[in-house]
Amino acid sequence: MRIIKLLPAAVCLCSCLAMQAHAAIAVVVNPDNANQLDQREVRQIFLGQIKTFPDGEEAQTLDNMTGDLRDDFISKVLKRNVNTMNAYWARMLFTAKATPPKELSDSEQVKQAIANNKNAIGYIDSSQVDDSVRVLMTIE
Repeated sequence: MRIIKLLPAAVCLCSCLAMQAHAAIAVVVNPDNANQLDQREVRQIFLGQIKTFPDGEEAQTLDNMTGDLRDDFISKVLKRNVNTMNAYWARMLFTAKATPPKELSDSEQVKQAIANNKNAIGYIDSSQVDDSVRVLMTIE
């Protein structure tokens, strides 16, 4: 009987631990891209407010559609939630002010796209960083 009473608490604890197990977010660019950006500049690039890197090259943003990773990036870096981001991009597209980042299905696709494009910027799970990308910043 006591085990049954503790089961909901155990399930909740396991769920919370599983959520915390998610690795940090790495904002990444091509290794040949020497630009440095702070978090504010990354936010502005991903919101289409800035269209170029500091060296003047056009920034091509990549959105990693991996659920929790994308949600974390939107909340921690862009300072929004998924619903407000969807509304934001609908407004930007309607007014022709900006276009949303190219959507890729996972971190592997983001890494491949960045490896093939010096001007691409994206984000991946920090545990998947390798020599094909250069980390601009890591967000916990």
